[in-house]
Amino acid sequence: MYSDNIGQPEEAVYKKPRFFQHESFDHSTNADVWNQIIKDSILGSGLIVKAVLCNRNSRAIYAYGPQDFTPSVQQIDILLGLLQAEDADKNVVNPNFCIALEECTYKDVTDDKILLASVNKSDLLKPDQSTAAYELASVVTTNSLLIGIYPLAGNQDAAKQLLCDMRDYLQDQGL
Repeated sequence: MYSDNIGQPEEAVYKKPRFFQHESFDHSTNADVWNQIIKDSILGSGLIVKAVLCNRNSRAIYAYGPQDFTPSVQQIDILLGLLQAEDADKNVVNPNFCIALEECTYKDVTDDKILLASVNKSDLLKPDQSTAAYELASVVTTNSLLIGIYPLAGNQDAAKQLLCDMRDYLQDQGL
């Protein structure tokens, strides 16, 4: 992030206020930055067809694309619960979950800490298309949750790498 406050004490630098639990969208001045990350860097790559970036703590949605890919707070909680279960080496009791309108089944968390799930039902799927046509992947930083959906027929390794690279970027920025 750019700052004109170089050399000033940290307490003199403006800090963005924390969001309340009931807020679902981030309308801060950083909205353009979040939109650029999702729409230009992630969706613009052509590797990922749906993406959402959320605050891990408040569950506020920073940016998303396309327009209908907006998970609820409860859906985000379930996804974060799956990540925590894997970290604690607990068995996943119910592997089925929804993110926005996508119905998914948990598969695994990779060594790179990417949660993977099959997309079983989606507006992306054509009537004659296999339910194994798309995959959901999710990564977390200390403060953010990034979710992406990509076609399995495409370059899925590059899509996963893009999510990992974006996670590392967000973590380095303290986001």
